[in-house]
Amino acid sequence: MTLAAMHYDSLFDFVFRVPDKKGRLVVQKYYNYLHGYVTSTISQRNVKRFKEGHLPYPYFLPAWIANSIHT
Repeated sequence: MTLAAMHYDSLFDFVFRVPDKKGRLVVQKYYNYLHGYVTSTISQRNVKRFKEGHLPYPYFLPAWIANSIHT
């Protein structure tokens, strides 16, 4: 196992730990955007890159980005 394969959380996955309702809605909005639209766009581009003979680069997927370096 490599260090790059180890991650404990992903960007904005703390949405349900935000005590304020308005704050939770903001975090949920960006979580949905990143893990929905952005993830699908990057995944589609990685498939296209692979078909063109280039290596995909999955490390910009929101699931691979940690909330902080303290995790």
